[in-house]
Amino acid sequence: MEGNKKTALASTYDRRADLLREELLPSLRMSKFMSWRDGRVNYHLEEESALRLYLAMKGIAGVINWKKVNGYVEAVKRMDRGEVLSWYSLYLKLGFKAIAAFRAAYS
Repeated sequence: MEGNKKTALASTYDRRADLLREELLPSLRMSKFMSWRDGRVNYHLEEESALRLYLAMKGIAGVINWKKVNGYVEAVKRMDRGEVLSWYSLYLKLGFKAIAAFRAAYS
């Protein structure tokens, strides 16, 4: 965040958010940062966990086949630290093409 400007990097909702909450979040290293009365919660994530969640959210965005969505989440969950960092680095260089390569590699 620069100054007072906030930018959402990725977002998801409904079934996809439930899938990430059930499958990926328990395996991430995080601690509760802030919570509101209406149920919203902010977490503090370590760098690797944040990148893992980011890759999962980008990987499942726009995918219609639910079997593939589950496969992508499982693939991100099983990645080691080096693999997560390399996919993120590739994403920084190539953008969506890296996500397309990720989907092709884990289909």
